[in-house]
Amino acid sequence: MDASLLREPEATAIGRRKIRNSQATALVVGGLLLASGWIGWSRWPLGLVLGLLYSNAFEYVMHRVLLHGTTGYLHQGHERHHITWGREDEGLYVRFGPPVAVVALLAVNSLPLALLDRLGAGIGGGALIAFVAYYALYEDLHWRIHLGRLPAWLGWMRKHHFAHHRGTPGKYSVLVPLWDWLEQESGDRSQETE
Repeated sequence: MDASLLREPEATAIGRRKIRNSQATALVVGGLLLASGWIGWSRWPLGLVLGLLYSNAFEYVMHRVLLHGTTGYLHQGHERHHITWGREDEGLYVRFGPPVAVVALLAVNSLPLALLDRLGAGIGGGALIAFVAYYALYEDLHWRIHLGRLPAWLGWMRKHHFAHHRGTPGKYSVLVPLWDWLEQESGDRSQETE
């Protein structure tokens, strides 16, 4: 389908369906991984906390390094997202990627959890739940930042993310800009010592 022939409501509806499919894929694959027996549960509350911190760091590194620091497939898809910002077909390019990319994302991120749990960590169940929830929330809020209704109390997210689209350095996080802030603080400190 030629995206240039779509009007904004059609592109938005198609894009929203794509995001819902990716979210459903994450929930199904996450559930299958949790039920596989490869993931431990003995310290799941700790895993939940660590999983949220990891998910936020992963979002930052993925966006900064793979989506902006390379020239491969992921970068090209993300570049399309930037190019279509504000256009009628923007809704088609807001999501992270197709369901097959979501499967790969979860598979790659669950392997270290399974290994840690085989060594007795017992954090995998909580961490995987956190990762799947973070991903689903990321997709929804990223959509709302660009095209949907974002609650007023989350307006700072839109401001932060659109600063990234305008080219402001150090604005790679979408949900929680913890790592952007840490990078800025470390940069400020290094300038103070020079």
